[in-house]
Amino acid sequence: MINQSNQSKKEQQYFNFQQYIDWVFEENQDTYMSDRNQLIPTQTNLVITAIHDDQIQNLTWLFRKCHNEREQTKQDNVFLQFYRMIRSIFLFLLLFVNKKIDATRITTLMNSISILQDKKILQLFLADPRLDILEQQYSLDSILQQGTEQERNFQVLLDIWSDLKDEKLDGSTLTLPKSDCEFLVDFARVHACLTISQNNKIAAKKREKEKQITQMMELEKEKQAQRLFQSQLRKEQIHFLKIVKIVHKEGSQSIFLQPNGNIVKGKVWFPQHTPHLCPLWLSSNFEILSLYFNNNLNADLRKYCGLISYKGPVNDYFEPHTYEFDNEIEGVMEAISNDTTYKGGFKNGLIDGTNRVYYKPNVLQYYGGHKNGQKHGEGYILEYPSQPNQPIYMKGHFESNQKQGLFVNHILVDSTKREKIFQRLGNIQEYYKHGQKSEIEIQQYKPSQNPSCQLLNFYEYGINNFQLASLRPGGWINSSIIDILLKQLLTLVNNSNLTNQNNGISKIKTIFINCSQFQDIFGSMVTKGEKINTELNDIKQSIMMHDKLNGNNDNFQNIRIVFYFNLDRSHFLSALYESEQLYLIDSLKDNRKAVVHQITQFLQFFGLKVQGLNENFRVSQQQNSFDCGAYTIFYVSQIIKNQHLTIEQMIKKNCFEISQPQINYLRYLIYLNLIGDGASIMQL
Repeated sequence: MINQSNQSKKEQQYFNFQQYIDWVFEENQDTYMSDRNQLIPTQTNLVITAIHDDQIQNLTWLFRKCHNEREQTKQDNVFLQFYRMIRSIFLFLLLFVNKKIDATRITTLMNSISILQDKKILQLFLADPRLDILEQQYSLDSILQQGTEQERNFQVLLDIWSDLKDEKLDGSTLTLPKSDCEFLVDFARVHACLTISQNNKIAAKKREKEKQITQMMELEKEKQAQRLFQSQLRKEQIHFLKIVKIVHKEGSQSIFLQPNGNIVKGKVWFPQHTPHLCPLWLSSNFEILSLYFNNNLNADLRKYCGLISYKGPVNDYFEPHTYEFDNEIEGVMEAISNDTTYKGGFKNGLIDGTNRVYYKPNVLQYYGGHKNGQKHGEGYILEYPSQPNQPIYMKGHFESNQKQGLFVNHILVDSTKREKIFQRLGNIQEYYKHGQKSEIEIQQYKPSQNPSCQLLNFYEYGINNFQLASLRPGGWINSSIIDILLKQLLTLVNNSNLTNQNNGISKIKTIFINCSQFQDIFGSMVTKGEKINTELNDIKQSIMMHDKLNGNNDNFQNIRIVFYFNLDRSHFLSALYESEQLYLIDSLKDNRKAVVHQITQFLQFFGLKVQGLNENFRVSQQQNSFDCGAYTIFYVSQIIKNQHLTIEQMIKKNCFEISQPQINYLRYLIYLNLIGDGASIMQL
């Protein structure tokens, strides 16, 4: 692995964790490969400390517990394919143990290490880069000598590893290594032994799910047979009811009034008895007339008051949406109040693609690229409309509505076709930086491919188009959306009389700690023994207010604390404290020891007694890997709407049970709520 000629020189080098991993990647450039794909060394990324939401689903956590077959298979493959890389990580971890580093910090580090293998790129991720031990430097010799002595430092790592796996591992179930050296040779077998129990649990869970599906199918067959039998008996008297009611005849137009005042004319159909089963659909050509002054269809149009009209295709959310595969179909949007018309492409409600912007009937104001409702890319903008011969357009690049780089004057030669033809004059040259004219010469500017567009603000939160898109089916809902929506709902409920319906327990004080506050308290990773922040003044003041209600610390029946959070940046759930009991309201039920331990520590700091975790109640479980945010929104919304009830009363009312079709409908309602259509999850 290391050439003897330069070994002595390298041993004098000092590395921190990232520098060491960089060196390991370089030294092992010919060893980390799979059977099918060989990683190219120049394409190998080093340690990365930022994890984006869209990467979370593809990470392979090295030491965490696996919850399904897919996660288990990925983890097993990583331990086999990247054996040398993982061994090098263990060398550094053993050095931490040897240096008497606090086990809590080693636990946090092991809990955060994951690998992403994407497009032949191997990346090592650290979800929590704040550990100071990552910045300390150690000699290469001190790292590589780990395991050469007959020491048992590996036992500390093994205890942490088995705790993260939530499995017991001892000499009675496994022939343990006798030294660090044996462990470094044998850790793949240790990993396999750690996962045996998990494999059995996953397999049992899969069999139980398959059994339930089989039972449901058989029950459905019986119900279907019974319905068919009843239908045949009555078909002489009545017609069989169809699931979907058609509200238009062939070739006719129907009118649908949206909650915000939009009038939609088109071919509309909807389910007769269960409207949450599917959204409303329209034909490809329809018309929207909006009188709502805060319409969010496009960022450029929201500031105008008055009538906005649109003609063209839409998506399932009634938003303008054209299709790239058919360039003949385009959208036309008019802002009547300022005589502006947009013609061309739209995507999920926002202007997108190559478009034309006209003022009044025929004056072309802009021709060129749009992205997410903003001028973005190459475009021609009318700058000198009153020239003697013909109007002058300046051609250049835009980024998020701002001019960037060199702009040169052009004239419009042919405006009769959709694709306009311009001719360069070149006698006027202007330079721009972030929309401001510059005296310094700036050459051509290449804009980013996917700019964000701020769509709305609420209190301290802002929502852009990417965060809003997370509400669409299959998306992993952004935590800012969850915080905004539940704060909005809490404000609505607390200013109504819903919380005063039961005077007998109306003195219960409910404190809500949202995703952002939870992370401020516990950090981005939740591990046992990790230091928690109890000095946040707003939360501290809210919790201590319960003393004033009874005048002492002995009565804990008048306070309820609701946590909702993104656990380790991989799963949304909520926790509730009431009557000295903790409840985990979790759509992916699991024994989450670390979070229960840390929340208990936090509550006990304020003198609140915690008798234990109550798990004797039903919570609907998600059927996929991305709906945890939607389920969490529903569960917490039920607590918000039923603050006058105890948690046990909510359980008896089945407040935490919901079907998958209703979760799909919930996403739709949240989306309409945020874009200003007046929808509310109050109805669920």
